Amino acid sequence: MRSTAFTSYAMFALALTSMSVFAKAQTRPIDTFGLAQAIPFAETITPDELRAHAYILASDSLQGRETGTEGMTLAARYLGQQFAELGLPRIGEDYSYSQAIAFERASWDRVRMSVNSEAYRHLRSFYAFPAEAEAMTVTTDDVVFLGYGIDADSYSDYADAGDLTGRIGIVLAGEPFSRKGVSQVTGTADTSEWSRQLSLKQAAAAAAGLQALLVVEPNIQAGIAANRARIVDNSMRVAKTGQSASAKTVTTLHVSPKVLRELADDERKAVVKARKRMAKRGRSRAVELPGTLSLELEPRVTKLRGENILGYFRGADPEVADEVIVISAHYDHLGKRADAVFNGADDNASGTSTVLEIADAFQQAYKAGIAPRRSVLCLLVSGEEKGLLGSEFYAANPVFPLENTIADINIDMIGRYDEAHSDSSAYIYVIGAGRISPDLDAVTRAMSAEYSGLALDYTFDAPDDPNRFYYRSDHYNFAKNGIPSVFFFSGVHEDYHQPTDTPDKLDYEKMATVGKQAFVTAWNLANREGELNRKAGE
Repeated sequence: MRSTAFTSYAMFALALTSMSVFAKAQTRPIDTFGLAQAIPFAETITPDELRAHAYILASDSLQGRETGTEGMTLAARYLGQQFAELGLPRIGEDYSYSQAIAFERASWDRVRMSVNSEAYRHLRSFYAFPAEAEAMTVTTDDVVFLGYGIDADSYSDYADAGDLTGRIGIVLAGEPFSRKGVSQVTGTADTSEWSRQLSLKQAAAAAAGLQALLVVEPNIQAGIAANRARIVDNSMRVAKTGQSASAKTVTTLHVSPKVLRELADDERKAVVKARKRMAKRGRSRAVELPGTLSLELEPRVTKLRGENILGYFRGADPEVADEVIVISAHYDHLGKRADAVFNGADDNASGTSTVLEIADAFQQAYKAGIAPRRSVLCLLVSGEEKGLLGSEFYAANPVFPLENTIADINIDMIGRYDEAHSDSSAYIYVIGAGRISPDLDAVTRAMSAEYSGLALDYTFDAPDDPNRFYYRSDHYNFAKNGIPSVFFFSGVHEDYHQPTDTPDKLDYEKMATVGKQAFVTAWNLANREGELNRKAGE
């Protein structure tokens, strides 16, 4: 793709040309997927074009592309320009390629907690994220122990808890297990998502009307160490407006076991008895705690702007054209720290450049009069480094209904290789492909075997993988909404989140191969007959 700026007249002329290309393409839909037909367009994804994009996106002039900064805005303008040069329709706001997002950056002005008049130190006995807190000053003896804070069909701490509106709840981390090591939630030795995703407990607490939620962590210092940056470094969230993408949640504090003991006071035995009942019988009982809790929370909030960039191809088959395949990558990175620019070449100029070239490949198909049956959305999101915020916003405010979104193919950090593959770069980690739909995984495997030749590594797809990569990139905001999703990833390396992640270190041949794999996978999904089969319960 070209990267020169267009004049207004030229852009207008290109828009007219694009309209005729789309009209021509729509007259010749593909009835079935044909890999041989896709390959000529996949081959237009080349190392040289990827290199050209990456050197611009990861240049010092874009200042590390931190969300809410001038560098991010410059990157967004470049990406929109690329879609304009392809002649794609402007489906964003105000005849643009942009989906604007209002962000808030939060830090603490004041954060205090005491139990029975004894003060507890923030970052010593408790911690809280300013981006997830509401301002409040409260002293109350209306605190209730709610077991593990779970509200599932198989086990619930809320079913018999009564009216909790305006109260403060305190819950344990994890979930109840019997003496035989069987989870009361899953009925097996495996943990459930309730142990892994605090957001589920927060949503349950919010739905019950709790004013705040205290989560007891057995090792509070480990939690503080793991989350210190988010606690003190002006963490960001989607602004709480009428179009907020934030999940329903509640102000949450993470506390040491001592806090529960002191709040329980004379009711400690009742709490212990309730825990045993949960483990043995799978039945919960709320316990009213006699202690007095005081909270003073004053987060400081500033407003910032972000934006997702949208490259759209309308499907040619009127029967399925409203169905959409999303190809996503985040274009933001960490920005600057003092004089050091965190260029983010692998994370994620590599994925962003690849999506641009995939868009170019689809447009080449359109120009040849060959349009996919379903529509394709190339979605470049901001705010990933701040907590997957751009994709969170899109999932809550989709340009195309989520019920019509067939799958997401997410590309994040594909330009390097890790120690486990130091002898060969011809691999890619595949994460999440089969978790919702076995068909998506089958397509991914087939495209590797029949065309790209990439070795598919499923190491990080294991449910108990300690790295938890499945939850750490933008595909997750589609997956948690039940949309089949696959995440292509080449692993971490010594330059991850360092100023040394520069474009001269990227393997552009590898990027081109992954881009071809992603393109033919999307091509298959856009042209296949019928829906993707899903696992039972999905």
